[in-house]
Amino acid sequence: MNTILSKLALMLLIALVVIISGCGGDEADEQAASEQPTTEAATQTPTQQLTVAIDIAIQLVEADDVHGLFEKFTPPDVLDTLIAAGQLQAAEGRFRIFKNEFVAAMKVAKTVDPEFNEDSTIVAYAVEEVPGGKVKFQKIDGNWYFSD
Repeated sequence: MNTILSKLALMLLIALVVIISGCGGDEADEQAASEQPTTEAATQTPTQQLTVAIDIAIQLVEADDVHGLFEKFTPPDVLDTLIAAGQLQAAEGRFRIFKNEFVAAMKVAKTVDPEFNEDSTIVAYAVEEVPGGKVKFQKIDGNWYFSD
């Protein structure tokens, strides 16, 4: 179980560097942040989709919606495991300690060119400030999630 929490913490820490320009927000911004992009996302490039995802992640953290961040950006199988083990709140609590660093790292990541795999389903941003030096995302069922 500690391995899962460690991986999730590492994924979120790494993701920290991927997001830049977040605006705190009013209710409309928070509602938009809680919804996955749909029709518009289908016409965007993977880089544009990731920029939107990063902005949403920043907005969620700045709105102190860590639970929303975990629900939206934790891969479904990892999220299910955390919930089944009763560890989601503990993981969220640990993340809150580093949430400011997460936002700062995401902002740095947005200044870096992404490195995609062949089919553009896995991406890494080189960010020296995070463990492993990379912030990674994986596309699952059309949505981008933090990856390890």
